[in-house]
Amino acid sequence: MTEHTEFSFRASVRRVVEFIFRGGDLTSGFMGSDRAQLGVAAHTALQRVRAAEAAAGGWEYKKEVTLRLTAEFEDAALEVFGRADGIIRRGGGVSVEEIKSTPRDPSSLRADPSLSKVCVEHAKFDEVCLNHANFRQHFAQVKCYAHILCQTEGLASVGAAVTYVALEGGASETFEREYTREELSEFFNNLAREYLKWLVWEKRRFISRDAALEALRFPFPEFRREQRAMAAKIYRAIKDGTSVFIQAPTGTGKTMAAMFPAAKAIGEGLCDKIMFATARTTGRAAAAGAAALIGCDMISLTLTAKEKICPLGSPVCDPARCEFARGHFDRVNRALWELITENRVIGFEEVRAAALARTVCPHELSLDAARFADIVVGDYNHAFDPDARLQAFFGEESGEWRVALLVDEAHNLVDRSREMFSAPLERAVFAAARKAVRTTERSLAGHCRRIIAWWDSEERARARGLPAELVKRCARFLDRAERVAAERPDLFELVAEAYFAARSFVTAADRFTESCVNQARFLGENYAAIYEEGAVELFCLDASAYLAETVGTAAGTAFFSATLSPTSFFRELLGGSEDSPRMRLPSPFDPGNLLVLVADGERTTYRERAAGFGSAAELIGACVGAYPGNWFVFFPSYDYMNCVYERFAARFPAIGTAVQRPGMAERERGDFIGLFREGRDAPFAAFAVLGGVFAESVDLAGDLLVGCAVVGVGLPMISLRRGLIRDYFDKKTGRGFEYAYMYPGMNKVTQAAGRVIRSARDRGVVLLVDERFVRPNYLELFPPEWRHYKTTRTAAEIESAVRMFNRKE
Repeated sequence: MTEHTEFSFRASVRRVVEFIFRGGDLTSGFMGSDRAQLGVAAHTALQRVRAAEAAAGGWEYKKEVTLRLTAEFEDAALEVFGRADGIIRRGGGVSVEEIKSTPRDPSSLRADPSLSKVCVEHAKFDEVCLNHANFRQHFAQVKCYAHILCQTEGLASVGAAVTYVALEGGASETFEREYTREELSEFFNNLAREYLKWLVWEKRRFISRDAALEALRFPFPEFRREQRAMAAKIYRAIKDGTSVFIQAPTGTGKTMAAMFPAAKAIGEGLCDKIMFATARTTGRAAAAGAAALIGCDMISLTLTAKEKICPLGSPVCDPARCEFARGHFDRVNRALWELITENRVIGFEEVRAAALARTVCPHELSLDAARFADIVVGDYNHAFDPDARLQAFFGEESGEWRVALLVDEAHNLVDRSREMFSAPLERAVFAAARKAVRTTERSLAGHCRRIIAWWDSEERARARGLPAELVKRCARFLDRAERVAAERPDLFELVAEAYFAARSFVTAADRFTESCVNQARFLGENYAAIYEEGAVELFCLDASAYLAETVGTAAGTAFFSATLSPTSFFRELLGGSEDSPRMRLPSPFDPGNLLVLVADGERTTYRERAAGFGSAAELIGACVGAYPGNWFVFFPSYDYMNCVYERFAARFPAIGTAVQRPGMAERERGDFIGLFREGRDAPFAAFAVLGGVFAESVDLAGDLLVGCAVVGVGLPMISLRRGLIRDYFDKKTGRGFEYAYMYPGMNKVTQAAGRVIRSARDRGVVLLVDERFVRPNYLELFPPEWRHYKTTRTAAEIESAVRMFNRKE
């Protein structure tokens, strides 16, 4: 690099050409489970053939030749490097060969077999190789190697060849052309300048960003109580490369307490990016707002689910039916450049507008933008789900960036992670796939038929553990489906649901070996096989080991929530270690602003609750009536809620009510929350279910919510899956009931009751209806601000306590 060159960069040849020469349609892309291994085998076999040909013909052949070259331009230098698959020196000439594997017959890639394999005009390459979407990338790669050879060896011309070899059988087809030194220089210089445009723009932004971050101050006049301590703990976790588990009550300012130290860590070179993962839309909105407040020329990106941002409303990713998928990669770089250079805060509207302007898929555009963003706000899936996580951050491609991982409302991740790593397989899915391709792809339909037939087989009848034969049949179906995808993407779309279900099932099966423990059908250490009518599921009992893999790739991880108690339970199930620090912060609000009543005379277990429908209604009515305003009343199930509601409505007709219904649409949920009006001087009670959309992430500050009643201790419904979790943790820790039922239940209770006090000015009442709340093991799980609770037995006692609290206001 000369003294006049401002910047210097390094990049692999493959990375440069794969970015600049993207082209073609967007389809349901994937790489089969054994495709990479087969590709290496085919690749190596062809190199052996070339070596034998060279030995027999008396010419020279070298494989896997490392090449590098530094090109200097006006303001930047770019060093490119790579490894050529083969260099051939024959008859005074030199040529470079790039080998690519394909599941298809390589001869089918050539539209006109009569054309010579040698000296094909470059202008005709698209015509010759119409049937391979990445042909332009492949030829650009070998031309780069040819250019490096020309420059380093002073050659006047070099041959450039791309050979496609079949994954099985060894058949191959070669496309080759001779290039002059001048042609290669012009090609490479144009390519390098285009790539450097992105690198130089980003580098200059980093300089501006880091200068701003160095001077960054907390974006509010002062830290809230305990907020500074939380921020310091998270900064230390990023600096030390560890995980920290923090219970921080409402009002702590958790989002900014996490985002601010992570931003400072970027400025100090401790990490490169921030991934803020949360389970709910409201959490993502808060994180995006915090990132915008920090500013500092950082790019923040909020990811949106494909189903919500798809312009068609229902993503199909079929170029024949979607104009945004058709030719997506021909246009995406221009859309991406406009998106990242014109915006610093990128959300739904910005992504969608840029995508519509250039007719590209907005979901894929947002994933591309994540590579350029400093802060990415998304769902848990984007960090932890092996099928959906950002591969460049946490997957097989990770390593380029050090990512600080911030996990909001982390108590939700326990059950969500079980879903991510479980693999259900339904007979009906394969029946539908078979019907869709029965006349057009008989081989694939046959594989579907064999999977369907397993449900009537002897193995299914005696199945207890891992269904080995079903796994084999799914693997064969995957192999055929991948071949169909390469040849007929339109047909693959018809079986895509079955394909991805089978792939998850086979992947899960690879994670364990079978063993039986007691009466539960445990597989390996943390899976169980569950057999139901027309379905089988490999159910993940404990995903902590898989979460730990993601945590291990992060620069530092912070798990935080208002309800992360006991923290030892969450540390164990979220992939932490014995050395992972924990922190439990007190509430920043005056405990005198909250009245906690426990109606310890009520029994709400499934067997006993019917006898107390009327008394529960009476207690709730006394509490709501004595403290006018907006109330939430939560129940463990819809049936229980409806039974109590009927009696409540009959007994207290003057109290306004609303009732949550199953499956409410987003607009209906908004209308429901809209019933909570400010300044209400009459009692109003909204009946809802624990663990539902209204029990978490609903922010009703001030007099929008004055009280919350929770009926029952929130235990999940007894089920086969919960029973297996209990048995598993009984064996592992001796606390199966606590891990499967008690801890998750009490977390739902404290989350729901946490809706009441949202600011320092709030006052309110929490009524807990169940005699179990005063048992020692449940009292241990009470937040510190509940320690001053009062026990009550009758409606009169409740009314008296509430009125006295009201008078103190």
